[in-house]
Amino acid sequence: MLDDRLTFHEGDTVHELDAADTIERGEPVPCMFAHHSPAECRYAVILTRGERP
Repeated sequence: MLDDRLTFHEGDTVHELDAADTIERGEPVPCMFAHHSPAECRYAVILTRGERP
């Protein structure tokens, strides 16, 4: 999360993300991003492939 606040729904789990927060996704499930502020929200999505430890 780069700026402002973002709510990320990952299946039944809800993540409230603020600036500098990160999450690591698990197995694919339905997801949705929600931004409830008039301020600009910026976030980065970084994808990698590989074996999980």
